[in-house]
Amino acid sequence: MLNIPKNYPIFLRLNPFFILIIAFLVSLLWLWVFHVRYKAAEKRNKQFLTNFYNVNDSDANDHIAKALSFSKGNAVYYANQGLFFVRNVGRQFEKIVNDSLKITVSDKKKLQMAQEAFEKATELNPDDALFIHNLAWIRYLLGDTIAAMSNFNRTNELDPNIALYHISRGLIFEREGEIKKAVKEYLLAICLSPDIIDSDFFIHLKTCFPEKTDSIGKEAIKCLENKVKQTNNPIFKARLAKLYLSNKQYTKAEKLLTEVTKQLPNLNRPWYYLGVIEEMKNDTNSFKKSYQRSLLLDQADYLPNLRMAEYYYRFDPKASLAYYRNALRSWCMLYSDHYYKSVRIYDSKLLSNDVFPSGLLSYIKPAFDYNLYCQKISGIYAMTGKKKLAEYYNKLSIGIIPVTDILNNKTLNSNY
Repeated sequence: MLNIPKNYPIFLRLNPFFILIIAFLVSLLWLWVFHVRYKAAEKRNKQFLTNFYNVNDSDANDHIAKALSFSKGNAVYYANQGLFFVRNVGRQFEKIVNDSLKITVSDKKKLQMAQEAFEKATELNPDDALFIHNLAWIRYLLGDTIAAMSNFNRTNELDPNIALYHISRGLIFEREGEIKKAVKEYLLAICLSPDIIDSDFFIHLKTCFPEKTDSIGKEAIKCLENKVKQTNNPIFKARLAKLYLSNKQYTKAEKLLTEVTKQLPNLNRPWYYLGVIEEMKNDTNSFKKSYQRSLLLDQADYLPNLRMAEYYYRFDPKASLAYYRNALRSWCMLYSDHYYKSVRIYDSKLLSNDVFPSGLLSYIKPAFDYNLYCQKISGIYAMTGKKKLAEYYNKLSIGIIPVTDILNNKTLNSNY
């Protein structure tokens, strides 16, 4: 037994075994407190997401602020807060592209608050490319072009294989009058994600620079043809097939897509594009199977849903209804590439569209005529005597009801 002098403090005169027990209990208490605070923060973050989608701004703000009070070291909470502050700034991304976006005093204040939130998010995780991307756009809209370009450069260094980052960088170059640099970024983006050719972004680009868009398409085909020759990689084949399809080289596209669906049968878009070619050939059985296979692999892809809807609408509008609704819902719930990565990296949930400006993600995705499809659904419901649902979708089409209501309307969802 240890001979400890009596004049030592009482905690030093205790048996070392008891000291270990006390230390263990204190550690357990600390872990319990940490766990309780973590759970409370996560609950608040989930409530924030729900209120954000329901456009309940007051409650959303309270919940994310409370989540941060419980967990100040969570980069996701700061990113969500930043996205909340600027949810309506740049929603119509075409206004940014056309230089018609007016930054009001109120918008400037929101951008400044969002900048602070994303600066904290990037401090906590300096290697998160999307957080830096969002910060870059915020700084650019606040007039700090040099800091914004530095951020955009860093984003592309961290993750050079994301088309979104090249598009953003290109848009800044375009706005600053450096067209050659912009075109180079757009070419890289299309080589990575050829479906950008079907987007509102590319339609706008064709209007402004018709000759440049032609050269981008040709250069992208050459680039991918070289990669296919060098590697025989089915991913490159799939991308090249999409460009062939857009360039009306249907035989080449079909050949590659057939190969890809055999090599990588679990990719959904090659099945979809194969279905597009089969539909052009009026091979009904084949294209329906291809679209269904594409949907089986990714039910959240609005493109095959939309194709099936348009097919049935011609002779059986009621049969098209489920496909239209699924397409509409999928389009409203666009997910960024970063979102899927964040699910693996972070415990906490980000907004599904975690890109700023919020309209950018839909701007570079294949074009979707939201108003037209809402009107078609409204017409089908009116035809079948469901007046309330017909009125609901009509209000969606003219903007009386916000898009996000589709995701959270319990009455509506029960009819799906």
